[in-house]
Amino acid sequence: MKNITKYILAAAAAFSSLTACQEFEDFDKTIDGTPGLVYVQTGTENLYTIRVVHKPTGSTGEFFTEFPVRCNTTRHAGVKATFVYDASLVESYNAEHKTSYAALPAEYLTLENTTLTVPENATASADSVKVTLTGNLSLLTERNYLAPLRIKAEGIDASEVMGAVYVAVATEINLIRAIESTDDMVGFTATGRSAWTADCGNYANLFDGSTSTSVDFPEQYGNVLNIDMKEPQLVTGLCLGYGSVPSVSIEYSADGETFSQAGTPVSGEYVTSGSRMYAAFYGHIEARYLRLTIGFSSSWSKTLSEIDIYKIDSEDPTVYAVTGTENLITGKITHRQTGSTSDVNASFSAYATVASTSGYTVSVAADNSLVAAYNTAHDTSYAALSAEYLQLDNSTLTIAAGAYKSEGEVTVSLKGDLTRLGDLNGYLAPLKLSSSGAGTSAGRGVVYLAVKVEQNKIRPITSVDDMVGFPAAGRTAWTADCPDYANLFDGSASKRTNFTDQNDNVVTIDMKSTHMVTGIDLNSAGISSVSFEYSTDGQTFLTAGTPASNEYATSGSDRYIAFYDYLEARYLRLTISFSSSWSKYISEFNIYEIESDEPTVYAMCGSDNVLTGAIAHTPGGSFNGLNAAFNVYCTVSSASGYSVSATADNSLIAAYNSANGTSYAALPDGHLLLENNPCAIGPNNNKSDGQIKASLTGDLTGLTNAKGYLVPLKLSAQDAVTSSGRGVVYLVIIPAEELFRKNFTVADITGALVADRSGWSITGGDYHSGSWPEVIDDSTDTFMRPWGSPIMFTITFDKEYEMTGLRITARTDNASYQNYQPNAITIEYSLNGEDYTELGTAASADGSLVKNVPSSYVALYGSQKMKYIRITASYGSNMGVGDFNIYAK
Repeated sequence: MKNITKYILAAAAAFSSLTACQEFEDFDKTIDGTPGLVYVQTGTENLYTIRVVHKPTGSTGEFFTEFPVRCNTTRHAGVKATFVYDASLVESYNAEHKTSYAALPAEYLTLENTTLTVPENATASADSVKVTLTGNLSLLTERNYLAPLRIKAEGIDASEVMGAVYVAVATEINLIRAIESTDDMVGFTATGRSAWTADCGNYANLFDGSTSTSVDFPEQYGNVLNIDMKEPQLVTGLCLGYGSVPSVSIEYSADGETFSQAGTPVSGEYVTSGSRMYAAFYGHIEARYLRLTIGFSSSWSKTLSEIDIYKIDSEDPTVYAVTGTENLITGKITHRQTGSTSDVNASFSAYATVASTSGYTVSVAADNSLVAAYNTAHDTSYAALSAEYLQLDNSTLTIAAGAYKSEGEVTVSLKGDLTRLGDLNGYLAPLKLSSSGAGTSAGRGVVYLAVKVEQNKIRPITSVDDMVGFPAAGRTAWTADCPDYANLFDGSASKRTNFTDQNDNVVTIDMKSTHMVTGIDLNSAGISSVSFEYSTDGQTFLTAGTPASNEYATSGSDRYIAFYDYLEARYLRLTISFSSSWSKYISEFNIYEIESDEPTVYAMCGSDNVLTGAIAHTPGGSFNGLNAAFNVYCTVSSASGYSVSATADNSLIAAYNSANGTSYAALPDGHLLLENNPCAIGPNNNKSDGQIKASLTGDLTGLTNAKGYLVPLKLSAQDAVTSSGRGVVYLVIIPAEELFRKNFTVADITGALVADRSGWSITGGDYHSGSWPEVIDDSTDTFMRPWGSPIMFTITFDKEYEMTGLRITARTDNASYQNYQPNAITIEYSLNGEDYTELGTAASADGSLVKNVPSSYVALYGSQKMKYIRITASYGSNMGVGDFNIYAK
């Protein structure tokens, strides 16, 4: 009948616009084919529809109208007509219109001025009959009523089609209780929704607790959805997650066959919060089935994401709480070397299912007799939290008269010596609500405080230099219980392991053997938090802690976490959350480890403690190309510090060559120079302040072994042992025929720039702008810009020079131009200007051409005599050369 009413109302406007300009102006036309008829033209085809709403607060419905009687002809001497209530017309109306109205008792309509006169030669009466709805509307219990008002006239017939007016009364039971906020909802949300079903596609999306999944509906209005909650519920309200705010009419049933009305919440009666709509009922409805008729405010967003109910578990007044996750609040006790702390700080209100004229006093107290039942139901092993550690403030709450919610909140925290709470299964405190004027809710009358115990072994650090130990080797054999786990251990940050969820991803890593873990290195740009547990058998795990934001160090995308002492572990379990939903990955995972619990000295440098250098054999002599330096470390700090020595131990060469497939020779005595040896590790530190430095000395011309030389530098210290894996630094030295220094600094270039170039001359090819002489005029604001690359020119010096290096400078008249630097320079020289010899090509790729904007430099081992120089400088692109000069001695 609701749909019928809706369609009648929708048609009313169209009919009114039609009849407003159609007043039977041709009075010779007849109605029903018979001349001389009285009729009524009012309402929607002479039908009025009234809505009577039954609420627990009373029944409402208003109606008043008035209308004249009309005649279809002016050829009469005056017509007297009377309106009478005629219940006999209800049956014929129902038969004709296929409706099922009950007859509205006559006493509910007050008729005034029921007899009207159409004056002679007129088409309508001057006055009108007045119709008013009246009486005790709460007694109207049928869904639909009809009241026919028929015309009786003297000496003229009444129209069979338009000779009666019908007043239809549609009643609605409306249990909607107007609310102003979600705090006005009574009861608590349902559990077990995943078992619910509905007669629509993808119905599970409505009950999965996620607003990111939804159900699409086909129509903007009139979508009917039937929900089976699988068991009877005492429903106090409804919560809908929506795309656009829906209108919803609610019906309910215990058997799925007979449905009762609950009402249609209208604006001002419901509230919205966080893309959810909340509607409350007076008291409660008892239902297993809900039928929702849903409309949407937008034709392009016809979706619902969630449907939930609010419920109570008893018809009697009960007190309850709504907090945490189904009344479970959690916290943590953290045991550190510096002491024990707790983050437990929770508060909650008390509620009553039925408001009382006198209000309620609600007490909250621990009831440890409930711990065993909780553990059984949830497969947990919590110990009961002793009352001496539980702090309850404001534990007696008041719910005011006529209210459902307490005015204050009880606050929960921990107190006392928390170092004594060491049960790694955690602790549970059941906080039971009670009141003398109400029972305790069976489902929500207890708040459970669950306290996790964490042994936090995180050692705060500010730099990767604060890490103790060294990265583990052999990671390619490690496994983890996540997809693409090999990407975590392949040494490449370009390959990732992606995770499904933004929060609480758990991954367990098997390192295949037991390690003494001193820290963790994670490569990921998006981690927000990570917790660590460790185990030797993969069954029993101990907590290692969750580093706070000020306790770990970062370098690029690497996050370094250090532990006090070490964790003895084969298995590591990480619980990882990410800072965004679109960046949920880890590229690399590694540990820092030590080999012994004794103080152990070691180094971490180069590639697995291998540092490389060269002996440069040049036309001007042989030069040191080894410039190595490294810090020394100890796994355990000492109040007195350590003095660490590095000593060459050639007995290790054979084993190195065998393990690495090399044929290095021992470096002859007298050629190794060690500085800052021994090196000091200060008191209470793990790392040396300075570095041991290694270079070559003496006459190097005889060191020509093409397979190279190896110097194993073994570390040692009093009161400490030497690391078996990192206690030796290997210096690999390769002789090479070299002209140019590599990876040098400007300070390494011997000689000095030529101060007076006035006697020099320069020639070159075609150019775009500037001139060649401006390349040697002592100004970088003047320049020569060629056509493209390379730049080629020849300089004639004023005398012979012993050249030790050169400098080529970009033009600097525009700041952006100075970044255009050559990537290679080929040098030719001559003493007579006719016969040129190629000295070589210095390139940025191998470090022999060093860029220091706005200039690039080449440095020679020794020197080369010349009076003429020919330069070919290659660029990716260039804007011109501003200056050229050589170093000479």
